Order: sequence, then C-alpha cells, then structure tokens
Amino acid sequence: MNKVPSASAAQILEYTKLFINDLSSESIKEMYAVFTEKKCKKQLKEMDDDANIQGKTNSADGTFVVKKPFYESFIEDNKIKTSTKGIKNLGISIQDIPDLIDKDGETIPKEITAWLLTVHGTEFDKYDYFLINGYEKPGICPEAQKIVSRTDPDVFQKFLDTFIKYIDFSIFSGQCKKRMFLSFPICRYADEKTMESLTKEASNWGTSSAGNDAPPLLSFRNANLYSNTRSAMLFAERYDDLDKYAELRDMDEDTLRDMYLSDIGLDAQGGKEYDLGNQIVIARLQKDLTFLFELPTGKTAKSLPKKGADTKKYEAAKKDFGEMKKAAKKILKSRVNVLFGDFLSGKVRKAQEWKDAYLNNPLLRNIARIVVWSQGNSTFVLTDSGAIDCKGQEYTITDEEIKIAHPMEMDKADVTA
Repeated sequence: MNKVPSASAAQILEYTKLFINDLSSESIKEMYAVFTEKKCKKQLKEMDDDANIQGKTNSADGTFVVKKPFYESFIEDNKIKTSTKGIKNLGISIQDIPDLIDKDGETIPKEITAWLLTVHGTEFDKYDYFLINGYEKPGICPEAQKIVSRTDPDVFQKFLDTFIKYIDFSIFSGQCKKRMFLSFPICRYADEKTMESLTKEASNWGTSSAGNDAPPLLSFRNANLYSNTRSAMLFAERYDDLDKYAELRDMDEDTLRDMYLSDIGLDAQGGKEYDLGNQIVIARLQKDLTFLFELPTGKTAKSLPKKGADTKKYEAAKKDFGEMKKAAKKILKSRVNVLFGDFLSGKVRKAQEWKDAYLNNPLLRNIARIVVWSQGNSTFVLTDSGAIDCKGQEYTITDEEIKIAHPMEMDKADVTA
C-alpha cells in the first residue's frame, strides 16, 4: 500500500469506507501512516471525522487509535504559519528561540514557540512604547494557555529566561529599541518570582533626562499591566499606573488595593495554619505587625518549629511563610504611602468600603489601629473591642463618609486626647 501514489488517496479512502468491516486495525494504521507521509490532509481529516473508521480502530484490538498529533492539529486550528515577521518586531529571530520540551518529552514546534511570543500583540506603537494587543485582557489568552499547560512550570520559566537577558537596558541602543517590546510576552507568562526580580531591575531603567518615561522603563510599565502577580500590582502602584492596572480588570484602584493587593492568605482572626507532620501550628499576626507561631501546647514561638517536623512539609511551610511575611512588609509600606497621600488630600471613603477594607482584612485592620479616623464631626480609633471615641467610649460607625482625621480640623479636646 505504501507504493500507492498520493493522487489515489481519495479513491483509497472511498474503498476503505465501503469495506471498513473487512479491514483490520493494522490496515487502517498503515493507511494513516501513508496519508501522513504524503501530506494528504483532506483524507486525514476525513478519517478523523468518520465515525465508522474511528469505531473500527477503537473497538478492534485496541492497538491503534486514529488521532492527529496534538501540535499538528493546534497549528491547523489556530492557523499558525512559519513567519519571522512577528518576532523580528521583537528584535529576535527563529534561531534565537531555544527548544521547549513538554511534559511528555516532545519538542514543541518552533512555529508554536514563536507564536507564543507574538500571539498577545498585533502591532507596536514605537512612540508610546505600547503594544496594541490582539488579546486585550490581562494574563494569558486561552489558546496560549493550552500550550503552556503542557509544559512543566520550571521548564517553561527557563525557556522564558532566555529572553529576559535581551531586555537588559543598561545600555539602550540598536536592537534594544525592538527588544524592549519582549517585555510584553515576558510579563504575560512570568511567574511571581520572575516578576519580583524584573520589577526590581526595571527600576534602574529610568534616565536623568526622561525619568520614569525613559523608553525601556515606560515599555516595561505598559507590559507590567498585563501580569496577574502581586509584584506587578505593587510595581504599578509605585509608578502611579494602578489606575490603568485596575481599569484593565474592570475595577477601581481602592478595590484592587483592598481586596487583592492586601490579601496575604490570613483568616479573619489574622492566622494561617501550617501542618508540619508532627503538629499543626498557626502563624498569627500581632498588633506590631510581626508574627508569632501558636503551638498546640498553648505556647508561642518566634520561628517555625523544625524539631520533629516532616522535612518536606517543614520546607514547604517555611517557603510559604517567608513569602507571606515578605508580602506583608510590601503591603505595609504601600499602605502607609497611600494613607499619607489620603491624609494630605483629605480623601474620603464610603463607610461600607472603609469597613470592607479595614474591618475585614486582618493586616489592614492592624494598620488602621494606628490611625485616627474622622466621620462627620466625630473622630475614632480602632481597638481590640471595636471603635472608640477620644473619651474611650464605644463609637458606632455610621453611614457617613470616613477619612483620616487632620489636627487642623479636629476639636481641641480630640487633639489633646
């Protein structure tokens, strides 16, 4: 059969359909191999779509199931072509793209890996240093996610690291003017650890003449908007881009800060459980914004107890707690800056928004304890037992707007208290 010319493929398939009950699974397997070799795409698709052929191969001896290779189907379904134009706009070539191996050990075709770098964008605005997106939403588009999910996260990040070296803008010239747009696919795919490192490095890309609007930094700021990581949110806030970051997610800045940026995984009481194998401990946030570990014995410890703990569980808990503690410090710094700005501007918050932020979030609640708040003509502070006024009496928070109290607007008695 392997000597039959491709011109006869249609006729062979027609006979196959007529005599399907007389053919073995091995015969169909051989036919499929020949059609694949001769690139008879139309006939291959007909075989994939024919219920009788599929039923025969699935029910005969179970040795062969007609199925087109995933990447071949993906390339056809997404109309991916081998084109160098897209990645040339990024200042790289097909040869610059390393092999990416999936979880099954298969090398992902270069057509697809090149496509991964360009699928989120259509054209570049070299004057505003922005990429006009083919996928306007934050994060990875569903089609690209299908490929990324077939890879091991660590393997994919190593693949991504290959391109990070191209956006080192300590010397900005030549190819750098194109390669800075690599920030866009990198920010789409980068994990938390990578984004933390990149946002630190990007701070060095400003210049004395252009400041934070220097092309490399501005390009990265724009790309950063599409990363769904805490580091990206903090970076956006640092460069006054949080309004754009929030708008892309159909929310406002305050909601983003209160509900997402300030959530570090604590329960309503400010604790988080860790199973160490030999015991369950609770990391508890303290009033001074440090942490103590509550032990089953009723005692507390300043550090995660290692003695007798399962090694893997201890290391996982240690890593998670370290990240949570680091996030808490960043949020504290960010919130202090926000509150100081609100104090100077006299910004007010709706009472319910204020309650959602400062009463329900344990980290923000502890920060709110060190601030004097104003509501109408009254002032209050937060304590363990709730809100109290300047005389130490219980204060009932009403529906009036709330802001940070300013000494020049307070009663003399309140200031003294």
